[in-house]
Amino acid sequence: KQIDSARYKDAIKILEKAVKKNPEMTAAYNKLAFCKMQIKDYKGAQKDLQQSLKLAPDNEECLKYLGRAMFYDAKYPEAKSLYDSALKLAPDDCELLVYTAELKVLGKDVKGAVASLDEALFLKPNYAPALLKRGILKYEMGEYNYAIKDITDGFKETKDTSYNSEAYQARAKAYFEVGNYKS
Repeated sequence: KQIDSARYKDAIKILEKAVKKNPEMTAAYNKLAFCKMQIKDYKGAQKDLQQSLKLAPDNEECLKYLGRAMFYDAKYPEAKSLYDSALKLAPDDCELLVYTAELKVLGKDVKGAVASLDEALFLKPNYAPALLKRGILKYEMGEYNYAIKDITDGFKETKDTSYNSEAYQARAKAYFEVGNYKS
């Protein structure tokens, strides 16, 4: 309930008690790491996820989120290695495909990133994070009409109501480039 209410620090206290009582509770380590990532304690999240991996080495979710914590901590080679391991266990994980696309963009492999996003959208055609990221990349590639479509579709599908300025800016600039100044 505390996690659902975004009271991550309170949830951490309870989860820490849980792992003291049962140090082999991988789910608690994973939830601890999730909470710590929300408060931007990436090193703490990494520690919890590494403990979880010791207990369950083939846990795809744990590999994925440890990779995510590494990504946020700018440990890109480690993130790539963990994402690759997770993809071997779950090649159809759309969220993981979006994460790998972000990493490819950092490595200047925009076409590879678009291919990862295309794969995610093949598996789940209305997956908002993939649509929004692909739309931004399409704008950067000069494919303005595709950018407008992807970003607009992504906004229709997203349940995340937080402000995504990068996507809004890319769509506005794409509209400008195609001469639709009013939009």
